[in-house]
Amino acid sequence: AHITAILNTDDFAFSGGGHTSAYGVTKNVANPKHTAGGSSCGSAAAVGSGLVDIAIGGDQGGSIRIPSSWSGTVGLKPTHGLIPYTGIVGFDLTIDHIGPMTTNVADAALMLSVLAGVDGDDPRQPPTVPVQAYKKALTGNIKGMKVAVIKEGFGSKYSMKEVDESVREAVKILKKLGAIIQEISVPEHLMVSPVWNAVACEGGFNSFYSGHHAYQHKGWYYPHLMSAMRRGIKTNGGDFSPTAKMGILVADYMNKQYNGVFYARARNFSNKICTAYERVFSQFDIVVMPTTPQTAMEIPASPEVDRKHFIRNALNMCANTATFDLTGHPSISIPCKSNNGLPVGLMLTGRRFDDASVLRIAHAYENVSI
Repeated sequence: AHITAILNTDDFAFSGGGHTSAYGVTKNVANPKHTAGGSSCGSAAAVGSGLVDIAIGGDQGGSIRIPSSWSGTVGLKPTHGLIPYTGIVGFDLTIDHIGPMTTNVADAALMLSVLAGVDGDDPRQPPTVPVQAYKKALTGNIKGMKVAVIKEGFGSKYSMKEVDESVREAVKILKKLGAIIQEISVPEHLMVSPVWNAVACEGGFNSFYSGHHAYQHKGWYYPHLMSAMRRGIKTNGGDFSPTAKMGILVADYMNKQYNGVFYARARNFSNKICTAYERVFSQFDIVVMPTTPQTAMEIPASPEVDRKHFIRNALNMCANTATFDLTGHPSISIPCKSNNGLPVGLMLTGRRFDDASVLRIAHAYENVSI
């Protein structure tokens, strides 16, 4: 393996759009008038353009899977804690994930095999994690796998009809491959956006004020980074993106006016969402929905022209992906179709620490859809 590049990302990873970086917009490889998606926009663009075979992305609200969906690549957010986060700037310990972004499922399985395991320095990890034979799981056989189509994952106010239809067509292919398909309702899914917003804003920016390192854990600390970040907030805060500024202001207001109540309630409700999906996974192997409700957006006007539009386009694609950052279940986005030349992502999610089954069904679909 050859380390090739350090890649672009949205400002402080607080955007799913790929347009808020200090280094400029990351353009979509399918259509340069559109963004690559974020926050791991550079990783998706590098993989999608063939610059690299494998890239690493971070995922707190969908930042591996969103750019993978919009750029036509494969993006795996593993089970929370399966891969150590040591050495990476953190956000909120409860939603921090790291994972591979690749051109195909086999490479994602290969990279996960390399990355998975306990390093002893990451407080996000349990003392031991079950590491599976991810490459061997790619048998192509999904006969008898039980797949739940989540009703609430479709038809949101941001949904494109063409995206929903493409994913439903992909589900038909899974059925032809032998999967047992059933559509079900998970009402708690509709609460994800406000819950995640509270966790990401108040929790994420709490560690932001600590130099991107949460206090009171036994993991590895980076004193120079912590010091530099805290100085930068005081002296160069005006240089942050409008989305990051908004997050800071909202987090500050929530903390000072409501004394942590929103974060506490959001974390408690996250447990309810997790319990709801645990009930689903007691009966099904996989759940399916669109990765994002829409295809890649056109590059928005600068915030000086339309600040509201700039900020809205940073966070309006996260409802499905953010669900499994809150719950910690493994989740993959794979290309299922193009709409007017722009890729559509199919999101497959499984039981915690059963990442192998997620890779298996993704690989089976990929084999017949290419």
